[in-house]
Amino acid sequence: MAAQTPSVSVVLPVFDGEAYLVQAVESILAQSLNTIEVIAIDDGSRDRSLEILRAHAAADPRLRVVTRGNRGLVATLNEAIALAESEFVAIMNADDVSLPTRLEKQLVFLQTYSQVAVVGCQVQLLTSGTAPSIVARLPVEPAAVRAFLALASPVAHPAVMFRRQAVMACGLYREQMMPAEDYDLWLRISEHHDIANLPEVLLQYRLHAGQVSANRFEAVAAATLAAQMASRCRLRGEADPLEGVAFLSPAVLERMGIEQDQIARQTLKNVLGRAEMHLAASRRPADARSLMDSMSDHWAAAMHPRVWRASTHWLEARCAACERRFLAAASLGVAAIAEDEGLRRRVISRVWPGATPRSG
Repeated sequence: MAAQTPSVSVVLPVFDGEAYLVQAVESILAQSLNTIEVIAIDDGSRDRSLEILRAHAAADPRLRVVTRGNRGLVATLNEAIALAESEFVAIMNADDVSLPTRLEKQLVFLQTYSQVAVVGCQVQLLTSGTAPSIVARLPVEPAAVRAFLALASPVAHPAVMFRRQAVMACGLYREQMMPAEDYDLWLRISEHHDIANLPEVLLQYRLHAGQVSANRFEAVAAATLAAQMASRCRLRGEADPLEGVAFLSPAVLERMGIEQDQIARQTLKNVLGRAEMHLAASRRPADARSLMDSMSDHWAAAMHPRVWRASTHWLEARCAACERRFLAAASLGVAAIAEDEGLRRRVISRVWPGATPRSG
C-alpha cells in the first residue's frame, strides 16, 4: 500500500539550537493535524542538536532528519522545500513554539482561499522562557498586508505556511538577500498572489536580546532597501537588478541608487523598533538599553546625531515609565503580601537590589 502524502511538510532548519529545540520539535509533533512530515536539516551544528533530533525521529517516524556541513540558512530552507512531499509547506524555527492548532487552521485557510499563497498568524513574544501578554499584531486582510508590505515584512517568518509551487515558481529564497531573505520572497510572491494573516495567536516567537549586533542591524537595513528597490523595478516592468548578484556589496547598492544616508536611517529605525519590542515583551529596560548601547558608536548614529538623540530619549522615556509602573505595582504587592515573608523578600530585592528587607 502506497504511503499517504502528508497534508503539510514542516521545514525546520537547525543550527546550534540545543537550548530550545526539544520544545520546538514537540510543539510541532503535538499538532492537532497529525498527517504531517517534519523535515529537520541540521546545518552543521556544534552542540547536541543532532542528538536531540535523532532521538525524536526514533520515537516518531514523521520526523525526517538530514545532516551535513554548514551551508547557511537560505541553502537549508531551499533544500528542505525541495525535499517536501506536500503541496503546503510550513516554516518552523528551532527556538519557537507552535500552538496546537496552528497547522490545522493555516491549512484550512489555504484550502479555502486559492488566491492566497502565504498565510501567517499573530505571534506572542516569548522572553526568558515565559510568554507575556504582549502580542505582535500583524495585518490580517490581503489588502492591509499588501499596504504593510511596502514598508516591512507583514508576516512573521517562522509562523508562515505557503503553497510550495508558488515559492518554487518565484525562485525560492535568495542567498544574496540575507538577512532579509524572507521579506524579499514575500515581495516577489505578492506580484502574483495574495498574502494574509490569521487573526489568532498560533505561535510563540522567542526574542534574544544578546544575539542582535550593530552590524546585523545595518545588514538588515541594506537588504530591506535593496528588496524594496528591486520590487519597484519589477513592478515597472524592468529587469530585477538583483538577478545574478552574488551578494549585496557597496557597489551593488550604489548601482541600485541606495545611498548611505538611507541605510543609516533604516538602521536607526530598525534598532529602535527592536528595542521597543524587547521592552514591551520583557518589561526589562536593561534589554532595550543594551540594544541601543550597541549602536552608540555606529556610523549610522554619527551620521544622524539628532535622529539618534531623539530615538534614545524616546526609548529612555519608555524605559523610565516601565520602571515607574513596576515600582508602583511592586510596592502595592509588598503591602498586600506582608504576611508571606519569603515572597516579600523576593519582591523587595527585585525592586531595590542590595536592600536587606526587615521582618515585620
